[in-house]
Amino acid sequence: LDPQPGDAVLDLCSAPGSKTCQLLDAILCPRLGAKDTSLLVANDIQADRSERLWSRAKWQHCVPLMVTAVDGTVFPSIAGLGQGFDRVLVDAPCSSDGTGRKEPKRLERWNVTSALNHHTLQIDLLRRGIQLLKTGGRLVYSTCSLNPLECEAVVQAVLRSAGDCDGSK
Repeated sequence: LDPQPGDAVLDLCSAPGSKTCQLLDAILCPRLGAKDTSLLVANDIQADRSERLWSRAKWQHCVPLMVTAVDGTVFPSIAGLGQGFDRVLVDAPCSSDGTGRKEPKRLERWNVTSALNHHTLQIDLLRRGIQLLKTGGRLVYSTCSLNPLECEAVVQAVLRSAGDCDGSK
């Protein structure tokens, strides 16, 4: 994602907050007293997860942080951002089959229905992330799934729906 000081960054599916804290580190003020125009918006649909995220991230200083609890598929545009966010991270909810090495029981519960159920949500989240991205900005889409239905097929579906889109905005 490579956020820079001064960027407006959206973490559309942010809980539990590890990536949010890394993003904060990346856009921290370069030196004490320097004027910083960075903004990080960390969003998760579940309010309790957003509250836990806030309790983790609030100790980091300098960057304006906004924590929201909104359905990412309908996340609103933010007044004052003009063209949109410079950077958007869509680390979408998934079937989590990629975490099987560290949590073997997860694989025991896995089934193809889980991946199918997430596919449409992932497409909707990625589409909204692209809509919120300013021209020339950068978006990263990720999941912890190894299933192409939740990864490559999502990106392909969004690119196809965009018509002549070449993968850049």
